[in-house]
Amino acid sequence: MLAYAIGRMGCHFSGDGDWGILNNAYAPDSAGVVQRIDDKIYQQRLQEYTPFFESEFGSMDNVHAHAFVKPESLSFAPDWLFAYAYPHNVINRGMPMANCNGEYCHMLPIAVYPTALYEIITCGVMFLVLWGIRRRVTVPGVIFGIYLILNGFERFWIEKIRVNTKYDIFGFHPTQAEIISTLMMLGGVALIWYCQRLNKKTVSR
Repeated sequence: MLAYAIGRMGCHFSGDGDWGILNNAYAPDSAGVVQRIDDKIYQQRLQEYTPFFESEFGSMDNVHAHAFVKPESLSFAPDWLFAYAYPHNVINRGMPMANCNGEYCHMLPIAVYPTALYEIITCGVMFLVLWGIRRRVTVPGVIFGIYLILNGFERFWIEKIRVNTKYDIFGFHPTQAEIISTLMMLGGVALIWYCQRLNKKTVSR
């Protein structure tokens, strides 16, 4: 779990495309610093950078955005915790940055939810949980089962605000990660049940 959190640090700080849906309440200025915008500016950016949004979402009809303005109760938190434009991203996606000369001079036209950052925090906390219970869980294999459930649960819900391809399966529209996450959680439950059952048989002998 800790390795997963560290891996997501690479995703976030490099800007490798592993980001969330649009937070259309924010957009970057010329330097990449996010700031509040109104719907007029949002629509202008959509029109100006239509090719980018089409490549991200498949078509303009699929553009997924949700406006979330930082509440007053969280005024102490930086804006980039809720909306980030990934300036200088390594895949050079989005709009060019002003006064930038070099290989990585692009940022997203509309800020997105920094899902990799959320996973860093969540998986870091889950690592501490697993570390804290490691001596209390004495049945071999159960800790790994708990890990599967926690990791699957975390990834399943982060998919709700990530940009990913959805499949049509019997009327449901899950992403590949949601399918895998569901299997991980079911596998974790099955593993815990099997390990505890096996342990009882071993102890009874």
